[in-house]
Order: sequence, then C-alpha cells, then structure tokens
Amino acid sequence: MNIVIFDYAIIPLLYSVFLYFSKPFINFILRIQVYFNYAHDTDFKLMIKNIGLSMLEAQAAELEKQCELYGIPMPSRPPKNVTLHGDSIIFSDEYMFRQIFEGCQHFLQHIARCISTAVHNDALREIFYKFFKDEMTIFNNICKYGKTKGYLHVAPTYKAT
Repeated sequence: MNIVIFDYAIIPLLYSVFLYFSKPFINFILRIQVYFNYAHDTDFKLMIKNIGLSMLEAQAAELEKQCELYGIPMPSRPPKNVTLHGDSIIFSDEYMFRQIFEGCQHFLQHIARCISTAVHNDALREIFYKFFKDEMTIFNNICKYGKTKGYLHVAPTYKAT
C-alpha cells in the first residue's frame, strides 16, 4: 500500500469522520428498506428504490473501499433485504415520506460537516462532495414528489401591509 507518511498522521481524523458518517448512514439504509416494504403507492416505492436505495448502496460501497484503503474498520452493513411481516397500515405513505424528507435534510447537514472536517485529505473531501451533490439531487426530486402528492406542508403566505 502506498500511503505517504502525512496520510498516516490523519488516520485518526479519518477514522472519526468515517465513524461519524457511517453509523447514521447504515441506519438510514435500514430504515429505507423497511419503508420500501410498507409503501403502498407504486410511485413512492419506485422513488425509494431508484432514487434512495441505489444511491445509498453505491455510496456504502465507496465508503467501504476508502475504509479498506486506510485500514479503518467499518460497521457491519445492514442486510441486503428486509422482509417484515405485519400490518402495513402502521405506516402511511405520507408518514414515511416525511421521515425520508427529514432524514435527507439531516443527512445534507451531516455530509457538509464531513466535508469541512476532511480538510487534510483532498480525495476524501471530493468523495464527500460527490455524496453531497448526489444527496442534493435526491432532495430536489423528493421535494418535487412531495409537492405533487401534497405531502409537503407549505407555510401559509401573509399579505404585506
């Protein structure tokens, strides 16, 4: 492995960044898989699968590659598929949408914090920057979907006096 001495000095920093990023990331993948099983609307299922899960799985693979490069242990991945048996009436599509929407908002802040922390490693910062751009694309699509379904609660407008 060709890692320069400078890179060895930042491994503790990288470890903290990966740990900070990976735990909520893995939890979010698991939650999205559960929501996919309980979704009623086919458009919503399609959005979850094509927009959310495929991007998150690609990002997880990229994170694993980086962890392997630096010898950083990665938390165990969630199962490939989550199959739950039970009443799907527990979760409405609107509730699941709101959870995904708020998770996406939180995740954007989370990734931005990782970008600002990875100041010593340009390659790692680029990876997180790409994650941020991908997440912004997803967030934009989620906003459009939420508006068409009426799931986004728009604040009332007031007349200026």
